[in-house]
Amino acid sequence: MIVGKGFVDYWEKTVPWTFKKEKLSYRERRRRRYELQDYMLETIPFESYRGKLLLEIGSGGGIDSAEFGRNGADVVCLDFTKTGVNTTRDTLAEAGVRSSDVVRGAAESLPFRDAAFDCVYSFGVLHHIPEVGGVIDECSKILKKRGELILMLYNKDSLLYAYSILFLHRGEGLTEDEAISRYSERVEGCPYTKAYTKQDVRDLLSPGFGPVSMAVRYNVIDTPKERKVRAQLSDDYELGWHTIVRARASRRKPLAESGKGPNPHRKVRSGFAQLWTPSTKATLPQGVSLAPPHGKSNTLVQPISLNNDRRPDSTLPLCVPTWTLAAFLSSADFADLRTSSSAP
Repeated sequence: MIVGKGFVDYWEKTVPWTFKKEKLSYRERRRRRYELQDYMLETIPFESYRGKLLLEIGSGGGIDSAEFGRNGADVVCLDFTKTGVNTTRDTLAEAGVRSSDVVRGAAESLPFRDAAFDCVYSFGVLHHIPEVGGVIDECSKILKKRGELILMLYNKDSLLYAYSILFLHRGEGLTEDEAISRYSERVEGCPYTKAYTKQDVRDLLSPGFGPVSMAVRYNVIDTPKERKVRAQLSDDYELGWHTIVRARASRRKPLAESGKGPNPHRKVRSGFAQLWTPSTKATLPQGVSLAPPHGKSNTLVQPISLNNDRRPDSTLPLCVPTWTLAAFLSSADFADLRTSSSAP
């Protein structure tokens, strides 16, 4: 996926559940999230990963990562926006979650070793990624055998899709794909959104995951005047806007058998982190600390940081392969990082 400036700018300004203008406390943000989407605490297994390693892709405001962490999980949070990374870090600190790391990176090139995680969780993120199949492959690689993938994807067979997306905007000359991208989010003009039928989900996760279970929740519509109006319907009708997907990583064929050669960027060399893939070496400005967060040793291999001018500084750890960095930076910015890698 080639990430354009408009894509980055949109999500940098609209990271969910940050409440930046209101400056709400973590406790208040948590209350609002789980009251609005009141099925979550019963449907998402926040208490099931105590002592296990969990990755959240697209942590946003950090509320769900904090919920897993407060229930005893060791959480790694990944977001590709600076706002998301900073907000997640602040949320985890305010929630008292100490067993966590926050990383800025892209879901399409996860900088972790194979079979590292017990669970990968991503709520409302993957349906905004055009080449989502590559992300699913990445999740399959970094999950342990029988590790769990938990997703929330928009439901194409929902009332909200039929009424709020298609019916309300039927006279605007938009295709279905254009309509859902423009009107799916709180702030209009999302660069990309896709809704999935149950069969779409099965096709997406096959053959890397199985069996797949799905629960359809959140019976709401958007009206011309108000968002997320409750529809008094039973979940049995499966007309809700959110599909909660849970699937186990299937046993993968050996690389030689699958026809794929070894991936040199996923080797874990002696002396490097047992979690991170050592894919990037960089010459950093004087004063940039390479110390891992929270006093942990051998966690980050080589954090790189970007300031508001998209130049290296010590503000924001960014641990991603160099070919992923290229998606976020102009060629001039990329050259200024003076970065070398084993990537072709």
